[in-house]
Amino acid sequence: YQRRVHGHMDYSKYAIRASNWMTNVLPQASKMNQGAWVRTEEITECYRDIEPLRIVGGAIWASNESSYQPFLKSHGVTIPVAFWKIIKGQTIHPEDNHIISWWVPNSEEAVKNKLDEYLISIEELEQRFKDNQYGRTIEEVFDLPSDVKAHKPSTSWALPENCNLSYPIIRN
Repeated sequence: YQRRVHGHMDYSKYAIRASNWMTNVLPQASKMNQGAWVRTEEITECYRDIEPLRIVGGAIWASNESSYQPFLKSHGVTIPVAFWKIIKGQTIHPEDNHIISWWVPNSEEAVKNKLDEYLISIEELEQRFKDNQYGRTIEEVFDLPSDVKAHKPSTSWALPENCNLSYPIIRN
């Protein structure tokens, strides 16, 4: 038995196995998963080869009944309306305070070439958590100076030169 592994946990067989449980699965729109979101994963993978990164992210669910939930009745699974991610480095991209973040809608429109449209400052991210238009408030505050929180990169980070996105094969 073998499987191709990709993503930012491919350095550890334990991490790969631990992340492949159903409790670690969130339904994602196909084009978003293979588009904007996979680009955030590629950025993560490439830059973590340069230096240790801190990555924080999550999902946003709607609390109202009117949101699109095709699997709720049949499988008891709710679909997030958006995903967010923060990448913080130590020395990379000092012009962006070594931080980049996105709020990506879980929709078929969230393709790779639209990733820059989903860039968000940490300040905006915290505000969206507090004023969640979907009805759920998240009390999350990131311990960063206000000028760092207010900064929003003008573009998503380009993949660094010599980035290796080949995925290893793990044999069981």
